[in-house]
Formats: sequence, structure tokens, C-alpha cells
Amino acid sequence: MSTMTELQLTLTREDVRAMRKAGAVTFHHNEGEGRMKLVLTTFGENKVWTKSEQELFPEVAYNGRERERLLVGIPSTITNYGPDSTTEDASCFEMVHAAHFVIEWSTTASSVKVGDKVTLRWTASNNAEIHREVGFHNDELRMEVDREVKGKRQRLGWLISVACRPNNSARMVRPQGV
Repeated sequence: MSTMTELQLTLTREDVRAMRKAGAVTFHHNEGEGRMKLVLTTFGENKVWTKSEQELFPEVAYNGRERERLLVGIPSTITNYGPDSTTEDASCFEMVHAAHFVIEWSTTASSVKVGDKVTLRWTASNNAEIHREVGFHNDELRMEVDREVKGKRQRLGWLISVACRPNNSARMVRPQGV
């Protein structure tokens, strides 16, 4: 299982393998803490899960049609770009569907390594004037890792998602009350 100290997730071998095998990935931010849920699904077919799948995805969901691995204790921050919204007490959610077919996620999953320390960085309302005119918000999610390489610290990052949506519950970064 992942190791964690004071909101610091360090990826294990099993975490990395599950990230690469996951069919969907959800990202969450609540009260300053991030979580990732890695999901393996059968898409409705009857499935006998292999021992390896059961170990990598220990939680059973949706009447046995999905298996999940939850990564918790991830440092997670929100940056607000301007007066268009507030991030005080905001919550965040984003999902990568069909993760094997999303090049941004495939690149991220194939790049992470055992021992990487994960951080989620959310950006709220990175808006151009056209977004403001129609009342939309341009929100973003990045995943960063800190890695030790030959005694030196490296920071790597990947853009996971950008979403331009109205100010409602479908937003990636949802201010309190939305």
C-alpha cells in the first residue's frame, strides 16, 4: 500500500502498476487533501478477476463489475486566477474516462516511478475575456511528482485536464455552494 506522511503520498510498485492498468481515473480535492481513485472495469461482462487484479485493485464496487484502488493523502492546492470565482472551501473533481485511450494519461502513467511523491495542482478560472462574456470558467488540473535522481531533486509535471464549463456542479473546481 502507498506510504504517506503528513499529506505526502509516495508511490509504491503496486500504485504504479495500477496507474498503468486503470481503465478510469478520478481526481478529488476536499479540505486541502487530494485523492486519486484508480478503477478497473469489466464494462458489463461477467468477469473472474485474476489474483493480480485483486491485489492491485483491492476494493470491489458496482456489484463486482469494478475494482478500485484509492490513493489518499495527496497534497493538493488550488490557485485562483482572478475575480471570476473563489477557491475558499472549494472542492474539485475530474475524471479520465477510458484512460488507455487518453494520451495525456497514458504518458503520465508510463512516466511515474516507484518512490515518486505526488501533488495535485488545480487552477480555477484561468479565463480569457470570451470566457467571462459567456459566464464560463476555464479550470485545469496538473499532476506533479518530486523524484530523487542521483541525490538530486527533480520536479516533473503533466497537464491532466483543461475544462471550460459554466459555473455549476459540472465545473472541475467548484466553489462552496455551487
